[in-house]
Amino acid sequence: MITESQLEQLALSWFQVIGWVHASGPDLAPDGPAPERTNYNEVVLRGRLREALERLNPQLPAEAIEKALHTATTVNEPTLVKRNHAFHRMMLDGVPVDWSTTDGKRFDHARLLDFQNPDNNDFLIVDQ
Repeated sequence: MITESQLEQLALSWFQVIGWVHASGPDLAPDGPAPERTNYNEVVLRGRLREALERLNPQLPAEAIEKALHTATTVNEPTLVKRNHAFHRMMLDGVPVDWSTTDGKRFDHARLLDFQNPDNNDFLIVDQ
């Protein structure tokens, strides 16, 4: 029989083999040496997501980046299945955003992933 800890270690090693960076969960905790979240309930590392949005969408102004960050991290669906489907759609199609310019309103999609050049993505696996 395999324990939860053994399974976690296996999964960590599998992801590292394919190039994911490993981080220790306690290090990223609010009271850790390199905090990346403000409380223990946060599952999204907002700073990393903002950096990815900026890197993958240089054509978008800061207002659109903030809207994409908010949309990607806000639960708008009543069930887990629908939330997962909606987020999957955003990963594939991008996050719809709009912003104001002197010429009126502009619309675009903020990419969450770069499918053309995977090296542009930030793949991180975090242990417990």
